[in-house]
Amino acid sequence: MLPSTYRPKTPADLIGPAQKVTDLINKLLANALPIGSPLKLLLLGRPGIGKTELANYFMARLCCDRWHTTVLNGT
Repeated sequence: MLPSTYRPKTPADLIGPAQKVTDLINKLLANALPIGSPLKLLLLGRPGIGKTELANYFMARLCCDRWHTTVLNGT
């Protein structure tokens, strides 16, 4: 498998800071979901640090798909 085609399937598969961010996402969801608070997540950083995979993890935890998500690109 080429490194460019690898996609992590669980938070444990992420490495570096991205793995720590999954813990923060889990805490955010644990606090916001029971009371129905709206959620917004801004991921900022250099290419290749896991922003897309973190966004995919966040959407999976919310049980939503790309049709329920607004993606803004700052380039």
